[in-house]
Amino acid sequence: AARTLAECGLGRGRATVALVLGTSDPKRVWPLSHFARVLEWVWASLRTPPVLVGGALERPAAEELVRLTSAKAVNLVGRTTLPQLGALLSRCTVAVTGNTGPMHLAVAAKCPVVAVMNRDRYWHLRPYGEAHTILLPDPREAAGLPDAQALATVSPDRVIQSLQEVLWRLEGGARAPTAPPPPRVPLQR
Repeated sequence: AARTLAECGLGRGRATVALVLGTSDPKRVWPLSHFARVLEWVWASLRTPPVLVGGALERPAAEELVRLTSAKAVNLVGRTTLPQLGALLSRCTVAVTGNTGPMHLAVAAKCPVVAVMNRDRYWHLRPYGEAHTILLPDPREAAGLPDAQALATVSPDRVIQSLQEVLWRLEGGARAPTAPPPPRVPLQR
């Protein structure tokens, strides 16, 4: 994992953001256009390409995402085994993900997660621990929408604000975040 990141020009004290693109359940997939906006922000703000990860079934989505933007990304989708993905995530600064197995792998690898999740059963499926941020659809915006459309109401700006907050916190709060913290939906059972 360290060698792979080094070959891609990542690591060496630079923030490394992983974008986990897919899930096995279509109603849990955050739109590619939203990922594209986050990818552009990572590239423009951190001057480091995010790492795209996922299984072989997400390869077409990763290729489409790369076509949607001129920002650089390192596309490792479908190119790692589960142990390799875990090792890779252990060396990432933060991962943006939906409700998927790699989210839990990132948590196990001690990689902070910004998780975009639907409200159904999120309490039981969420990433556990203080280092993680859970973003849920706003009940007012998502009222009456099917799950996939409700998930799309979680804006890229909310994810970017959460990324900024995580990166600021990891830097020890040495400088103020560049945007206010995102609105939080309280966790309830």
